[in-house]
Amino acid sequence: RSTDERRSLAAYEEAVARAPLAERYLIAAGNQEINLGDFDAAERYFRRARDVDPSSVDAITGLGDLDYRRGDVARARAALETALKMNADAPSVRRLKDELH
Repeated sequence: RSTDERRSLAAYEEAVARAPLAERYLIAAGNQEINLGDFDAAERYFRRARDVDPSSVDAITGLGDLDYRRGDVARARAALETALKMNADAPSVRRLKDELH
Protein backbone atom coordinates (compact mmCIF):
# COMPACT_ATOMS: atom_id res chain seq x y z
CA ARG A 1 0.00 0.00 0.00
CA SER A 2 1.31 3.41 -0.87
CA THR A 3 1.46 6.13 1.71
CA ASP A 4 -1.14 8.21 -0.14
CA GLU A 5 -3.52 5.26 -0.40
CA ARG A 6 -3.16 4.54 3.31
CA ARG A 7 -3.79 8.21 4.15
CA SER A 8 -6.90 8.23 1.99
CA LEU A 9 -8.20 5.10 3.66
CA ALA A 10 -7.47 6.54 7.11
CA ALA A 11 -9.45 9.67 6.20
CA TYR A 12 -12.41 7.59 5.04
CA GLU A 13 -12.25 5.43 8.14
CA GLU A 14 -12.26 8.55 10.32
CA ALA A 15 -15.28 9.89 8.43
CA VAL A 16 -17.07 6.56 8.92
CA ALA A 17 -16.26 6.63 12.64
CA ARG A 18 -17.68 10.15 12.96
CA ALA A 19 -20.76 9.44 10.86
CA PRO A 20 -21.34 5.66 10.85
CA LEU A 21 -24.71 6.03 9.17
CA ALA A 22 -23.38 8.12 6.28
CA GLU A 23 -23.62 5.81 3.31
CA ARG A 24 -21.32 7.96 1.14
CA TYR A 25 -18.37 7.53 3.52
CA LEU A 26 -18.91 3.78 3.66
CA ILE A 27 -18.94 3.66 -0.14
CA ALA A 28 -15.79 5.79 -0.35
CA ALA A 29 -13.99 3.52 2.13
CA GLY A 30 -15.14 0.44 0.19
CA ASN A 31 -13.86 1.87 -3.07
CA GLN A 32 -10.52 2.71 -1.47
CA GLU A 33 -10.23 -0.83 -0.12
CA ILE A 34 -10.77 -2.13 -3.67
CA ASN A 35 -7.97 0.16 -4.85
CA LEU A 36 -5.77 -1.30 -2.13
CA GLY A 37 -6.73 -4.86 -3.04
CA ASP A 38 -8.54 -5.74 0.19
CA PHE A 39 -11.76 -7.13 -1.22
CA ASP A 40 -12.97 -8.56 2.09
CA ALA A 41 -12.75 -5.15 3.78
CA ALA A 42 -14.40 -3.52 0.76
CA GLU A 43 -17.26 -6.00 0.98
CA ARG A 44 -17.81 -5.18 4.65
CA TYR A 45 -18.05 -1.45 3.85
CA PHE A 46 -20.43 -1.99 0.93
CA ARG A 47 -22.65 -4.30 3.00
CA ARG A 48 -22.76 -1.73 5.80
CA ALA A 49 -23.69 0.96 3.27
CA ARG A 50 -26.47 -1.25 1.91
CA ASP A 51 -27.70 -1.89 5.45
CA VAL A 52 -27.75 1.85 6.15
CA ASP A 53 -29.52 2.59 2.86
CA PRO A 54 -31.05 -0.44 1.09
CA SER A 55 -31.72 1.77 -1.94
CA SER A 56 -28.02 2.63 -2.36
CA VAL A 57 -27.18 1.92 -5.97
CA ASP A 58 -23.51 2.52 -5.19
CA ALA A 59 -23.52 -0.16 -2.48
CA ILE A 60 -25.18 -2.65 -4.81
CA THR A 61 -22.82 -1.91 -7.69
CA GLY A 62 -19.85 -2.01 -5.31
CA LEU A 63 -20.83 -5.52 -4.29
CA GLY A 64 -21.38 -6.42 -7.94
CA ASP A 65 -17.94 -5.08 -8.83
CA LEU A 66 -16.42 -7.26 -6.13
CA ASP A 67 -18.32 -10.28 -7.44
CA TYR A 68 -16.93 -9.59 -10.90
CA ARG A 69 -13.37 -9.17 -9.63
CA ARG A 70 -13.71 -12.44 -7.73
CA GLY A 71 -14.89 -14.22 -10.87
CA ASP A 72 -18.57 -14.61 -9.98
CA VAL A 73 -20.01 -13.08 -13.12
CA ALA A 74 -23.52 -14.43 -12.48
CA ARG A 75 -23.75 -12.60 -9.14
CA ALA A 76 -22.24 -9.47 -10.69
CA ARG A 77 -24.90 -9.55 -13.41
CA ALA A 78 -27.64 -10.00 -10.81
CA ALA A 79 -26.35 -6.94 -8.94
CA LEU A 80 -26.28 -5.02 -12.21
CA GLU A 81 -29.88 -5.98 -13.00
CA THR A 82 -30.99 -4.77 -9.56
CA ALA A 83 -29.06 -1.52 -9.96
CA LEU A 84 -30.41 -0.92 -13.48
CA LYS A 85 -33.96 -1.07 -12.13
CA MET A 86 -33.08 1.44 -9.43
CA ASN A 87 -31.12 4.01 -11.45
CA ALA A 88 -29.79 3.06 -14.86
CA ASP A 89 -28.10 6.45 -15.26
CA ALA A 90 -25.97 6.32 -12.11
CA PRO A 91 -22.22 6.43 -12.87
CA SER A 92 -21.57 3.32 -10.79
CA VAL A 93 -24.20 1.41 -12.76
CA ARG A 94 -22.68 2.48 -16.07
CA ARG A 95 -19.20 1.41 -14.87
CA LEU A 96 -20.39 -2.04 -13.80
CA LYS A 97 -22.31 -2.43 -17.05
CA ASP A 98 -19.15 -1.59 -19.02
CA GLU A 99 -17.14 -4.13 -17.01
CA LEU A 100 -19.66 -6.87 -17.72
CA HIS A 101 -20.04 -6.22 -21.44
